[in-house]
Amino acid sequence: MVGFVSRSGTLYTQAIDSLSTLIGNRNIATRYWRIGSSLETDTTQAQAITTAQFLEAKFPQFYDCKVAGSDYPCVSSTLHQIYELNGSADSNENPVAQTENAEIDEAVDPEKVVKILITDLEPNQSAIAELSSRVSQELQKNQDYKAVLVGVRSEFNGNVFSAETGQVVIGDYSTDDTNVTESGRPFYLVMTGPERALDEIINSFNNLPLDVSEAFRVTSFASSDIDVITLDKTSVPDPVNECTIQRGNIGRQRPPKEQANQWLILEQRGCQGETETVVDVWSEPSTSLLGATISPEKLVSSNPILNVEAVNVQGDRLNVQTRINAGEGSRRGETAYLTLSQRDLDEAVWADWNSTAANPNGAKTQNLLLFVYGLREAVKGMALQNTDLDTGIAHVPGDDAVKFCIGIN
Repeated sequence: MVGFVSRSGTLYTQAIDSLSTLIGNRNIATRYWRIGSSLETDTTQAQAITTAQFLEAKFPQFYDCKVAGSDYPCVSSTLHQIYELNGSADSNENPVAQTENAEIDEAVDPEKVVKILITDLEPNQSAIAELSSRVSQELQKNQDYKAVLVGVRSEFNGNVFSAETGQVVIGDYSTDDTNVTESGRPFYLVMTGPERALDEIINSFNNLPLDVSEAFRVTSFASSDIDVITLDKTSVPDPVNECTIQRGNIGRQRPPKEQANQWLILEQRGCQGETETVVDVWSEPSTSLLGATISPEKLVSSNPILNVEAVNVQGDRLNVQTRINAGEGSRRGETAYLTLSQRDLDEAVWADWNSTAANPNGAKTQNLLLFVYGLREAVKGMALQNTDLDTGIAHVPGDDAVKFCIGIN
């Protein structure tokens, strides 16, 4: 982590400042900890630190005990420690931090806490596996929680270590004189907490005046379908063209009232010889789309009446050019769904950030997709254990990351 702070003004240090500002402006009760353990210094628990000490994470002495002026013990990464913390009682460290945490304990419901871990996700693989397990357990205990992985590429000058051996595999990796959006070293925010609180933090972070538009990635994990991306029917004009208009019903059926805005329902009128219509459909905005590269064949149509011609991600919105062949439909109306699986979206977002221990790359993270896929499966596994007391049925999140609902008359 020292490589992120060997120069001032990196995106990493800007992220520290930005989190501090966002938390302060929104008056979010926050505890700060420096995680890690060491047998040599008898450090087995995370160290409580003060609000002021959190800002010291912008400097090398926070990470390296050998740097002149460092007041921190040398530790190795034990990422799961963040999910072993229950407040100030766990720490015998800084008395100011103890006081700050005690005040939070009195004012905040301990079951409604946002946890944010800043990491490069490249300690050893057992630590990553343990982190994945702890995150999924956190979601199992709190049904209104979700987890979010935020990735940012930053300036970096330092060593890159193997996720398997812990040895240096790339010495003195430097982003000097390079395009940081392509060659920057990734760091991550692993966050868990109430859905609304995390959404506010993510949206605010994304809207800050930081140069992260191309170096910013977001993925959510939840034990429900809260984050499925739907279409924005207001982006489609009405009439679509001289032959096609929007309707509110499919045949004689209407979508449920709460889902009405998620359906685009079309009807052809007056153009007897025209059976095909090309319609551009946009998604609602979602930070989960940032940086994704999606090929048309990844979007699956449930009905041959609807075909995908082209796909384009622009910022936080997905644009799909569809071709509808109304001549193939029935008089009672047809429904068609366009879906993109969660695994395919994960790959579309993170593939260019992923490397392996056998082929390390300073601009990528070793085994990143294994972590993402593993956490996704762990969350599903935990959801299977949560059965409804009345029905005895477990609600497992679906596989769809994107679902466009289209009706054709």
